[in-house]
Amino acid sequence: MAVIRHVQAFQPCAVPSFRPGKRASRQAERVVDGVVVGEAPDTSQRVTLSSKPQRPLPRRPDSLQSFPGSVPVGSRWRLAHIPAAPPVTLLGAAGQPLPSHSIPLPATPGPFVLGAVIDGDADVVVLDPTVSGSHARLEVLTRGAGPDAEAQLVVADLSSTNGTYVNGARLRPWTETVLHPGDVLSLADPRVSYEHEAALRHRLSARRLFRAALAGAMRHPGGPIAAGAPRFLLTWATQEWQGGDAALAERLCREALTIEADNKYLLTLLGSILVTARKFEEARRVFHTALEATQWTHVPTLLGLARLESGALKMDLARDLFKRALDLQPDSVPLLQAWAVAESRYGSVAEARALFQQCMGIEPQSVEALHAWAKMEAGEGDLNAARRLYAQGLAAAPTNCNVLADLALLEIKEGDLAAAQNLLDTAMQAGPRHPRTLAVCARLRAAQGSRREAAALSMQAQQLGRARRGQLNAIRHRNWPDAGRGRGGEREEG
Repeated sequence: MAVIRHVQAFQPCAVPSFRPGKRASRQAERVVDGVVVGEAPDTSQRVTLSSKPQRPLPRRPDSLQSFPGSVPVGSRWRLAHIPAAPPVTLLGAAGQPLPSHSIPLPATPGPFVLGAVIDGDADVVVLDPTVSGSHARLEVLTRGAGPDAEAQLVVADLSSTNGTYVNGARLRPWTETVLHPGDVLSLADPRVSYEHEAALRHRLSARRLFRAALAGAMRHPGGPIAAGAPRFLLTWATQEWQGGDAALAERLCREALTIEADNKYLLTLLGSILVTARKFEEARRVFHTALEATQWTHVPTLLGLARLESGALKMDLARDLFKRALDLQPDSVPLLQAWAVAESRYGSVAEARALFQQCMGIEPQSVEALHAWAKMEAGEGDLNAARRLYAQGLAAAPTNCNVLADLALLEIKEGDLAAAQNLLDTAMQAGPRHPRTLAVCARLRAAQGSRREAAALSMQAQQLGRARRGQLNAIRHRNWPDAGRGRGGEREEG
């Protein structure tokens, strides 16, 4: 995706050395009391993940801890790999390969175990020598019913050899800890680190919870920064930005920056929003402010500024920024992909291909890199190469709407309407309100002669994008105090 992701600040774990992980002899069982908090446990559906002697976790309290760990029931949970860490190979319980960029978690009650042994107790196998056979256990807990029902994600270390960490703090074995959206979970080694994300289902409930947490933080005797107010606002702004409410995301960033003016994560997110709203000069100043606060070592900010400068056709400056970022993270696929896309738009196709090849050498199943490379080859007229790359992307992610839609568009242009129809049928099942898919469906209907249906689909796609465009226009014409204090940019370009 185009928006830079920002993770909670992470301090390296205070472990001087790591021992090879052992297969834990004890495995957490489902808790007899409070599997679903506030309801009687259903013992008929309890599953024992191991026949080995098990140690139960302590009895849970009768109520969930208060926000920010609680989110509306129905939210989608996952652990997203942090780009600052090299990717770790992930396998399913049966040994099947999984994408390395995230660990999706089931929304249904029940334990979910991370470990390092195939055919053992692990639901997801993390192939790293410092991870134990049964390393950590996660579970989604729920409370209440109806629209006000809430859920939490908890983690417990299963007496692993090298420990489990949340935001750099080692957890006590067999003790549950609530994971808040934005927390960083590490298994044994800071290299094996993931950010907790919850895609909130009920936006109004989520906003109410965020605002309540913020109000409590502002009243904290240690001050709003000590209470985590900027972090609450950053998490909230990121959710709104990813959910399409750019105007609210911008306001939340600016509100947070009045509390902590040099927060690099907030400044980088605000800069990305401003770039999308085409406020290039202020975005440049905001990025410079973040970089000066970090001695030019914050990779997401370097990437955001590099994209801005490449869009302004200042490729020499953009290349210098990309190189700075890659010196800090030499195996970062998102960095290499962004640089490749910038080179292709500038017309340096050979350089772009070399960068895409580097992406494939690091992560052969990177759907985003394969998709971007395929689009470039299609634009260069090498349709066989484009189809091959699209096919690789769909092998890794068969329901990716963007890949399906762009391959369907290629087939429409080449006259293979049947192939395009099959691809779009799959895309519509995966995302019936995906604007890109709807727009390509309109192209297909027009090519088939169904002009009325094409017009209806085109209007539907435009309506889905109209609200976001309106918010970006509002941002572009709204006058705020300039958030950037660093070196000024030049005239706005776009």
